[in-house]
Amino acid sequence: MIKFRKKNLMVCPGKTAVRLPSECLPYIQIKKISQNDYEFFDFDGFIVNFLKKESTALMIKREYSFDNSEEITSKSISNGLLIYESEKDLENWINFSKLLSVPLFIAVWPFDYPKNKNDELKNPLFIFEIIKIDSKVTLKLVQNGTEDTLKEFIRRYRNFSFKFVKPMTISKTYMDYYLSTTNDPWPGDLDGVIKRNKNGHVEALLEFKTHNLNNPISEESIDKYGKQDFRRFKVLYYLQEQIKKIQKFEPLILYIIWGTKESHKEVKIQVISKESVKEEFLVVSSGLDNYNNLYMKIQEIINANEVGDSL
Repeated sequence: MIKFRKKNLMVCPGKTAVRLPSECLPYIQIKKISQNDYEFFDFDGFIVNFLKKESTALMIKREYSFDNSEEITSKSISNGLLIYESEKDLENWINFSKLLSVPLFIAVWPFDYPKNKNDELKNPLFIFEIIKIDSKVTLKLVQNGTEDTLKEFIRRYRNFSFKFVKPMTISKTYMDYYLSTTNDPWPGDLDGVIKRNKNGHVEALLEFKTHNLNNPISEESIDKYGKQDFRRFKVLYYLQEQIKKIQKFEPLILYIIWGTKESHKEVKIQVISKESVKEEFLVVSSGLDNYNNLYMKIQEIINANEVGDSL
């Protein structure tokens, strides 16, 4: 029997962390909130071509386990994934890839690969393109191979290999960590996309920051330690500009700081614009209200941005 999982948060080999990695509770709760006006979804990676300064591919990643290596075929994996993934997510991913006019891929490999390898599986990694044929979602096999296949695939769409990559301390899969020890790391993820159903506008790109220490959320900020944290937002700026050119409307970049301590009763939302904090809001919201106040504030911010842009 083949089983799938989305991630397995871990402290990377040879690394230590002040706190064990935790799930992003605001994301989980916002995802559960049923809203007719908006769609909320995420991507495990978006590859950026730094010469073109735009995204060239969207990525989803999954891991699988199995009882018998003989049951592992591209067909059994693709059929299993189509059952595992939600129809709503598939629809949102496909629509977003169409908006950007870039391909959408799902890469899948065994649990904790390539640390754990099965001698009976010579090519355990599969890369499928997620497409629609006659209104039916289909997974088209693009490549089948090993970790080297994935590295080459990412390099091709990035059209670039980094000279220096800092190995990860905390990762969502072992593959993420492994790739961070090479010149071709897994692309940055997109924590959240909010799309308005009425006009199809992508309203905001979300980045969540987990705060594990005891000091209050009010003291935290993306620029707390200078400009260095803004550098990793460069790819988000490229994506923001790419979307703006297509839909003639610029989505917001929202940096959302939440805490894991019982004393953390607030969440901070910072509106990021070109290496500066344009606006910030402190919202009384936590697991006690299932982060509903946070979501309501996000709606208020993006509604104000849509109105302001139309004036």
